[in-house]
Amino acid sequence: MPPNLLRVRFLQFRREWRTLGLLHKGLFCLLFLTLTAISYSNFQEQPNCWFLVGGLWMAAVFTQLFRPDKSFVLLHLAKPHQAIFLEYAVISLPFILPALFSPNWFCLFIFLAGLFPITFLRTSFQIQTRFVFLGKILPPTAFEWIAGFRKNFPLLVVVYALALALSWVKMLPLLLLWLFCGIILGFYQFSEPLLLLRTCGQNPATLLKKKLLEMGELLLFICLPVIFLHAVFHPWLGLAGLAFLMLQFCVLAFAILLKYSTYEPNKTLNSNLLLLTFAQMSVVLPFFILLPIALVFRQYRKAKQNLTLYLPPC
Repeated sequence: MPPNLLRVRFLQFRREWRTLGLLHKGLFCLLFLTLTAISYSNFQEQPNCWFLVGGLWMAAVFTQLFRPDKSFVLLHLAKPHQAIFLEYAVISLPFILPALFSPNWFCLFIFLAGLFPITFLRTSFQIQTRFVFLGKILPPTAFEWIAGFRKNFPLLVVVYALALALSWVKMLPLLLLWLFCGIILGFYQFSEPLLLLRTCGQNPATLLKKKLLEMGELLLFICLPVIFLHAVFHPWLGLAGLAFLMLQFCVLAFAILLKYSTYEPNKTLNSNLLLLTFAQMSVVLPFFILLPIALVFRQYRKAKQNLTLYLPPC
């Protein structure tokens, strides 16, 4: 029955919610209310309402293409398409329901009508060992990036190429970079084996410093060409690009520190997804502009403390 899939999502969310501290819960609720208010504001006028509907559609398409349980759902649920539709509809409800209280109330029904065909997408992007040349381009210690790029290489190339090609469009390249970096956040969802950890750093402080500097260099290499081209067409947005770069560095630094604050050898860190999503959203919301910086300082101590269980202390 379709509600079974929703029940699974509810149990997963509840498990992750219990891992959050009181401060993170409060910030998450604040972000949730802010996004709902932004949705309500955009539904008040056109064409903003159509941009929002299109963005929610694209989010559902990417989720459908990359969800790991798609084969299981399609094979084992009695009405898989209805179950997936109900799942996406309920998750989107806080952001699409405000349309009912706006002049563009019909956007809700148009969104739902366009949501159902997405559930019939069966194409999947499987994890394969390919693009071996990436191991020669990226440093060996950036194994998260090597594995992540091999897994998501076609998608990352498309997003990055669009960011370069559309540099003349105001703010769109930064939005595409934000999406690109959001994919990179997923690189830090897996804990490496203990032997590999110990080859990267002799003590917690050295390891964290090396990881942060390495990530910063790779981020600069990727983002600066797009930010520079965007600034050529829109010079007054050059500072916005640099601010975006600083905040995105803080979010990726938070992803690294969060990974090592919860590190266990060979463990998949799915429970970190909620916090990483929260941190990434803060980059594009001016109300939370200082949040990524605060998260980095708060998590650094926890990461060093946890790594002392696996590496000698300083």
